[in-house]
Amino acid sequence: MLAINFFPSIIFRKQDKGKYHQTLITNLNKVAKSLQIDQKLLVKFMGSSLNTQCKLDDQNQVLTLKGSFDSEQILKCVRLFIGKYLLCQQCDL
Repeated sequence: MLAINFFPSIIFRKQDKGKYHQTLITNLNKVAKSLQIDQKLLVKFMGSSLNTQCKLDDQNQVLTLKGSFDSEQILKCVRLFIGKYLLCQQCDL
C-alpha cells in the first residue's frame, strides 16, 4: 500500500548567484525510488507544477530548479504528484 507520507524527507539547499536563484534537491532519486517511479517523471512534473526550468544531473543525482523554492512548495508539489498519478481517485489507496 502506497501512502502519501511514506517517502524520505526532501533534502534541498538554495544557491544564490548574484541576481539568479537556484534550488538544488540532492535526494530526488531516493524519493522517486521510494515511490517506485522513474525520477524523470517527477522532474517533469515539478518543472511544470512550479512553472520553472529543471535540470537533472544524472551523474551526481542532483535536481536544479531555477528560482528560490521553500520546503513547503517542494513538498506540496510532490504530494500533488502522488495524489494525481499514484493514488486511486476513488479510494486514495
